[in-house]
Amino acid sequence: MNEEYFKYLFTFSGILVGSGITILTVVLNNKNQRKIEKTKSQSQLEHEQIKKKAEEKSKYLDRISIVFEEAIQILGEIEFSNSLTKSVMDSSQKLSQEKIDENHKELNRKIRYFESKTLIFFPKINIQELLNLTNRNWGEQRLLMIMNYEMDRQGYIELQSKIIEISNGTNSEIEKIKNDLISFLKQEFKE
Repeated sequence: MNEEYFKYLFTFSGILVGSGITILTVVLNNKNQRKIEKTKSQSQLEHEQIKKKAEEKSKYLDRISIVFEEAIQILGEIEFSNSLTKSVMDSSQKLSQEKIDENHKELNRKIRYFESKTLIFFPKINIQELLNLTNRNWGEQRLLMIMNYEMDRQGYIELQSKIIEISNGTNSEIEKIKNDLISFLKQEFKE
């Protein structure tokens, strides 16, 4: 009986050890499988986050491009409105004070719109000097319209010189803003 007892004991021990090894193998495999799934899940999540960021960046750059184009158009309108060409046109058309004021209000509305866009999309760009120059141009242009060349030629010529100076200052300021916008865009597209 001893022999048979040991035989059953060894068989039972073998079954227990075999079962234990099987259970241990299953547990270890499950643990490794969870690690693999977790790594795979994290990798997939990272990939989706990278993809989402790339899509957001693309949309942002598309929007910036549209705003940039709009900004350049508005700057062109401001440049023309403060140009010598426009001054001569207004003088030759003998525009009324009301029409000059109306034109300036419309220009000012565009400048404020431009300012709102720059504050949102290009916060480092300062347009205050441009606004000051356009207001000065309007005031001087308004004075020029009420001045009589025949009665005060010297004053008329001096006022025209001021308008030319303001126009040149406006052009310089617009070029500075354009360069700032271009620098900003280059930086955004580079990143």
